[in-house]
Amino acid sequence: MTLNDLNKYEVKTREPISANILGLKVLSMPPPSSRGVSMVLALNILTQYTVPSGLSGSLGTHRVIESLKHAFTVRMNLSDPEFVNVSKFVADMISPEFSKKLKKTLNDNMTFGPIHYGGRWSQVHDHGTSHISIVHDHSTSHISIVDKREKMQQQIDSLHKQKGVLIEFNVYFVIWL
Repeated sequence: MTLNDLNKYEVKTREPISANILGLKVLSMPPPSSRGVSMVLALNILTQYTVPSGLSGSLGTHRVIESLKHAFTVRMNLSDPEFVNVSKFVADMISPEFSKKLKKTLNDNMTFGPIHYGGRWSQVHDHGTSHISIVHDHSTSHISIVDKREKMQQQIDSLHKQKGVLIEFNVYFVIWL
């Protein structure tokens, strides 16, 4: 990237992702960010359980993780809409009907390998425990924080390889509080 590239840069204004989740209007960033549509997809899966009791304890944690596995796998179809048409994937990801199909594939008693969730990319081996499979494509950084009260926070940043700049940092963090 050069100074000339930065001088020619123009801000793109896009409509936010919008969804109704449990009677609340959720607004978030649209692609090229994958956060908004991934969050909506995971929330649409989770709201099919009794809230909050169906999302409590170890079973609730398992359900959250399983829904995130689907969201993180489907989001791999996204890219910069300036270069790739992602409208079908975005429409699916914010669709309650699509999330109902995905929920039917979840099992409260087990987890599955990456292929079950639609994984088509090289992923870290899943040992069958309830955890988030980290996509190992050298373009995603992922940090998850879980405290002793099972409060979770995570951040995922991706640079997709279809178009654009790829700067690789070989860093992995795990923080346990």
